[in-house]
Amino acid sequence: MKMWQKSWREKLKKLRNKINQIDFKIINLLGARMEVCRNIGIIKTQNNLPIYVPKRELEVIKNRQQNAGKKDLSDRFIKIIFRLIMTESKKIQKNNLNKNTKPKEK
Repeated sequence: MKMWQKSWREKLKKLRNKINQIDFKIINLLGARMEVCRNIGIIKTQNNLPIYVPKRELEVIKNRQQNAGKKDLSDRFIKIIFRLIMTESKKIQKNNLNKNTKPKEK
C-alpha cells in the first residue's frame, strides 16, 4: 500500500469513528427526550389533556428550523426529522393512556 493511500484511509477511519460517537450521542439524547415525553404523556393523561396538539407541533418545527438554519441544515431535513421524533413521542404518550403511572422525577 502506498503512503498516500494509508493517509486517506486513516483519515477516513478517524472521521467515521467520530460519526459513530456522534450517532451514539444522538441515540442517548433521543432516549432522554422520549423519557421526558413519557412523563408529559402521564401528566396529560392524568389531566384529560389531548396527546396531539397541532399548534404546539407546528411551533416546535418552526423553532427547530430557525435554530437549524444557523447550522446550515435545510428546513425540509429538520421538518422530516422532527415529524418522526414527534410521531414517536405521541406513540409513547399514548401508551400511558391505559397505565396508571406517575412521572419520574430527575
